[in-house]
Amino acid sequence: MIVINNLSASIYGKSLFQDLNFIVRAGEKVGIIGQNGSGKSTLLKLIAGQMKPDAGTITLDREIVGYLPQTIDAPNNSTLEDYLELPSHPQGWALLGKLGLGDMDVNQTIGSLSGGQKTRLALIKTLSAQPTLLLMDEPTNNLDSEGIDWLESFVRKFSGSALIVSHDRSFLNATVSRIIEFDPANHTIEQYVGNYDAYLEERGARRAQWEKDYELQQREKRRLEQWLALKRQEASIFVDPAKGRQVRQMEKRIQREIYDKAIVKPSDNKTMKSARFGGSTHTGKLLLRVESLEKSFAGRELFRDISFEVRGHERLCISGQNGSGKSTLLKIVMSEVLPDAGEVKIGDNVCVGYFSQTNETLDPAKNVLEEIQRSNTSLTLERARSVLGGFLFSNDDIYKKIESLSFGERVRLSFAKLMQKEHDLLILDEPTNHLDIPSREAIEHALRDYQGGILVVSHDRYFLQQLGEVDELGI
Repeated sequence: MIVINNLSASIYGKSLFQDLNFIVRAGEKVGIIGQNGSGKSTLLKLIAGQMKPDAGTITLDREIVGYLPQTIDAPNNSTLEDYLELPSHPQGWALLGKLGLGDMDVNQTIGSLSGGQKTRLALIKTLSAQPTLLLMDEPTNNLDSEGIDWLESFVRKFSGSALIVSHDRSFLNATVSRIIEFDPANHTIEQYVGNYDAYLEERGARRAQWEKDYELQQREKRRLEQWLALKRQEASIFVDPAKGRQVRQMEKRIQREIYDKAIVKPSDNKTMKSARFGGSTHTGKLLLRVESLEKSFAGRELFRDISFEVRGHERLCISGQNGSGKSTLLKIVMSEVLPDAGEVKIGDNVCVGYFSQTNETLDPAKNVLEEIQRSNTSLTLERARSVLGGFLFSNDDIYKKIESLSFGERVRLSFAKLMQKEHDLLILDEPTNHLDIPSREAIEHALRDYQGGILVVSHDRYFLQQLGEVDELGI
């Protein structure tokens, strides 16, 4: 069991949450949702003992904590055997097979793995400790459909407790019985019984009642204040002690019934407002041709004889299991990796925009403002502030170092950079990873309106459905 009592936390001087209280009972599975940067990942780190709170207590009743971070924490040159400490954790061998990594060489390096393989590997390390409490931060990021199905089944059958930070609505529906929502717009943290669909229904009902209560109080406030103003006017004209008493009594009533019990007007969380992909190309124009592509890594064949074209406004999704080479294929197209055989041809005068799932184009030593100006040197400070504000970087946020940003904030910044130029073809590698639901919807809307071609790798079925007609190529 976990008991959170009056917990407060901040990062770089910014308060994330204050006086947080909740209990997770033995065997309970709880989902945590909210906007990027609202403190969800920080909460998991606090419970895992990787950070200290500003105030409050965290009590773990004889729990063995297993913490699954968003990214694997290991040098790229370390091996699977070193990372999993296989000699001292024999249960890791069995988990390798269950999670589809049983045929991999344990001497293979971390840096050679795909994003999905790294997620599986981190999950194996977490489960090898045989935890009774699982802390999982975006566990479905990079996992293929087979991996997500396995994880859903595991969490449902897991006898211990779990706190799961996720924006994967289907995963939450399949695994949790309670939702905790971080709502920075209204400075609240609310709890809802049930899965994600139940949360949506209950949240809508609570919001409707909140708005109704606010309007009723405002209406009563106006009525009482108008009556008070009239009585004050009468008292100033007629010398009547009774009217003076009426005025004082009404002032006390308004203070007691309205001001002391003031209902704050509910606010909407901010969403991205500048999400627009510029550029267009005419139907039929050749944007990309891939012919007879082959690639092997460390003696293992990833794919062979891959051929396809992208023309005009076509949308093409590359699908396949984790480790099948999807991200590698995109890197070959972008000339970041050389193929073993085959050819890649970019169409004449085609401008290509690339989104990498690891956001390696961001310089961790720079701040947000410096990074956006690096992508567009013509941006003035005023214009840069406007652009970044549209991607939810406001006020002093623009001076935050890249290394201090949450993963979702890094994704938003990567998209802000990508939208500074007009592109004929967008190449996107897991573009919705780490994004909260409102941000995903903004990106989906922008891509629906985009007048160029799209080559995408994504396991987010909902996201792909929003793009319209999408062809699929399995590798």
